[in-house]
Amino acid sequence: MSSLENLTAKILQDAEGRAVEIVEKARAEAGRILAQSEAEADAQRDSLMAQAHTDAERAKEQIVNGEQLKLRDRKLAAKQETIDRVFAIALERLNAGMNEKEYLRFLESYLVDAPIAGTEQVVLPARFQSLNLAPINLKRIAAGKVGQLTAAQDAQAIDGGFVLTNEGAQNKFTFDSLLDYYRDELEREVVQALF
Repeated sequence: MSSLENLTAKILQDAEGRAVEIVEKARAEAGRILAQSEAEADAQRDSLMAQAHTDAERAKEQIVNGEQLKLRDRKLAAKQETIDRVFAIALERLNAGMNEKEYLRFLESYLVDAPIAGTEQVVLPARFQSLNLAPINLKRIAAGKVGQLTAAQDAQAIDGGFVLTNEGAQNKFTFDSLLDYYRDELEREVVQALF
């Protein structure tokens, strides 16, 4: 039996040697897989960290840009409010600041050479209701135009400027309508002067 025992021992020895080889190969393979998995996990972690950093920077930029837009909007609103105040003050001064002589000059500057029929009624502010339009009519006649303008008896609530009425049609030359009409042009000049 000794040869059977020897054969068995040899088989067992070969099997143990093979088992050791298989275990060593398995350990080596496990080590390689573990190292590869760690490398992939590190790469994925680095990629996620880089993406998180990029996302954080983008979010920060969006917040900063949003705040800059809000600041710009507040500045623009403040500038617009200042411009509106300037126009309100100008209108107030125009409406209250003219004496009768200045107001008559203002009317003449519009009515003497205006391309109108010359027979209109002129609606005046209440404080100038008794103004004599004869000097304006005489200048219109001297310029070869019809000079039959009359002050309207039914005063409208206007603060400054005037309104021309003729056969139910009205043309407003009140200071607020004139400021509205010329506002775009005047606003540029106000902006240049203020800012």
